[in-house]
Amino acid sequence: MTKHWDIFCRIVDNYGDIGVCWRLAKQLANEYHQNVRLFVDLPETAQKIIPVLIPQLNQQMIDGVNVCILHYPDNPLFDDVADVVIEAFTCGLPTQYIATMQLQLAQSAHQHTKWLNLEYLSAEIWVDDFHAKPSLQPITGLTKTYFFPGFTQATGGLSREKSLIVQRDCFLESLKTKISQTTASIAEVMPKQAALNVSLFCYPNAPIQSALQTFAKSPIPINLYVPESVFLQPISKYLLLENNALNKANTFKKDNLTIQVLPFLSQDEYDRLLWRCDINFVRGEDSWLRAIWSANPMIWQPYFQDDAAHLVKLDAFLNHYCATFNSPAKTAANLAVKLLSLTWSNALTKEASFTHAWLTYIEALPDIKNQTQVYSQKLALQPSLGSNLVDFCNQ
Repeated sequence: MTKHWDIFCRIVDNYGDIGVCWRLAKQLANEYHQNVRLFVDLPETAQKIIPVLIPQLNQQMIDGVNVCILHYPDNPLFDDVADVVIEAFTCGLPTQYIATMQLQLAQSAHQHTKWLNLEYLSAEIWVDDFHAKPSLQPITGLTKTYFFPGFTQATGGLSREKSLIVQRDCFLESLKTKISQTTASIAEVMPKQAALNVSLFCYPNAPIQSALQTFAKSPIPINLYVPESVFLQPISKYLLLENNALNKANTFKKDNLTIQVLPFLSQDEYDRLLWRCDINFVRGEDSWLRAIWSANPMIWQPYFQDDAAHLVKLDAFLNHYCATFNSPAKTAANLAVKLLSLTWSNALTKEASFTHAWLTYIEALPDIKNQTQVYSQKLALQPSLGSNLVDFCNQ
């Protein structure tokens, strides 16, 4: 059943929120044939994720989605509201939008619009119990349902396009047969020499300096691919570049480490980078999830929180991820994944401890790769976030 959906996205920092919302909006519109409006508040930032977006236009159709600019705290009138409204990450709906929903309720004693709060992704166990629970909002009299993405069948599932796994496998096969034409920009920067290809997308509090020092001393050559959106100052400092200026799209070499700084990648280009790399360092939500679908070994860095809640989230994910490594023969791989992950999320890490964690990880890499593929395949068998949303709203 085709419905009208409104998605509200307020870009707080970085590109994670808009990245998640843009993928979801496109999936709903193109795969499930829904009418979708996406409201964003910082068009210049959103343009990084949606390159054809024209910031000066208040409304435009892009990839089947009606993208609308809404500058907070502007509060325009809404003559109509959607069948489903998604409030992404508790961003808050405009008061006039809520007022129109209240008018609906007053006129018919029935809330026509399903109001969903799309929560952040988490592997914590409590998510299973709180997913899809309605909550009466005492101030407005409206009901909002909290929709939790997650890793189990009891949650809202994980965002994934229907054809994503096939696209990934076809891309990798095309590299083997040397017939790839459309992805030359990524393929050309990947050397064919026997080396580890590693992508780096992290927050500033990661032990970047220690990692670079360790990579440079690696007995195996390492090609490190860094999108320009990463905090580059520690890399500039390590390379002793003046004024912390790390030129875009330039290659730098130190000992056994080659650093390739990539221009800002589109979502599709970033996917292909993850597919091609042997190990992916990722952060936040969007890149974390895309690394899972790459089926390649990954180290996830959650967003830092003062109360150390990020470490609770990391521990929950590691327990879920490493449950795949459940045989005695895989114990070393299990420990290696946890050791490097915890080391990477501690800003106080010293070079020696990172070096130990890295070498332990590399030694177990074949088992880690095999088990990560199993983990990704298992998750891909579950219904996706988009599918679960559509089914829930058709009930």
